[in-house]
Amino acid sequence: MRSASFALFFAVPLTLAVACGGGGLVPSDTGPLPTGGTTGSGGAAPGSGGGLPASGGLGGGGAVEGSGGDAPGTGGDVSGTGGDVAGTGGGSPGCAPRVHLLLQRSGAMFDYPAVEDNWWDAVGNAMDGDGGLLGEFGDQIDLSVSIFTKVQDEGSCPLATSVPAPVGDGGLTDVMQAEEDDFNALRDPPVPEDAKKIDAPVPEAVDAAVTVLSGVEDAYILLAISGTPDSCEANDNPCIAEEVFTAVQAAHAAGIETRLIYLSSTDTALYPEGVANAGAGLGIENINICTPGFEYSDTPGDAPFEAPADTASVEQSLRDLLTDIAACN
Repeated sequence: MRSASFALFFAVPLTLAVACGGGGLVPSDTGPLPTGGTTGSGGAAPGSGGGLPASGGLGGGGAVEGSGGDAPGTGGDVSGTGGDVAGTGGGSPGCAPRVHLLLQRSGAMFDYPAVEDNWWDAVGNAMDGDGGLLGEFGDQIDLSVSIFTKVQDEGSCPLATSVPAPVGDGGLTDVMQAEEDDFNALRDPPVPEDAKKIDAPVPEAVDAAVTVLSGVEDAYILLAISGTPDSCEANDNPCIAEEVFTAVQAAHAAGIETRLIYLSSTDTALYPEGVANAGAGLGIENINICTPGFEYSDTPGDAPFEAPADTASVEQSLRDLLTDIAACN
């Protein structure tokens, strides 16, 4: 994954918002050692009953267990099992990642990098277009999705559309289109300069994701955000970054790692770097914004995150994130 940094600059955009231990099969090179009887008489090759005790070769050797003597499996009471696949016979089954994709629905997603070539379409096509990532990773991760937003004069915050796990190939196309249609209807006329403001409250969305993943092992939040964050209480305020850091740190304390794809619409401060470090349980660089006593670090981390330069790079960025999650890195 690529690591990205952003210069300290708080431009106010039009509309803003928004892990498991090692795994894999552990090889067992031999089957159980035989007990009793004469040691593997009848041959010289390993696993044939000769010099090595009826082990069946490395990881079990061949299709016939412990062969080589006058009768299969002689040389002990327990034959050198291991099966046809080398390295079987025990070991960890690895982790089973549970991922909750948090996708903001705001003007920053629909207006940048350009209205006709925007982040929203790029994420939708990458996840559930032809040959999309849902099909590619469907058998490796257990995925659910929340699309969150905030609309002026609405009583509820955040407004969220949720798709429960498991979301597989084809499971997001209609949802993404319906959300886009709803966004455009709310923001009629659709010209950004005249449109109704639609934001996305990041800290509340992260809190909701923690509730979804509570008590789940190998849990991850995959956060897809853009711009300076909003909350249910405030818009276009860089101070909300500290609320996001706090929410992501709380998720990590609950055993949930956060992985970030940051889809830029403005040149923000060190916001995405802080989110990435909070998501990995690392220190956050002091960006001196708002809250006296907020716990920054003199030795901030360098957690990686994805910040694609253009819409064409979004699919690879998401693939890199999902690959690491699926491998429990």
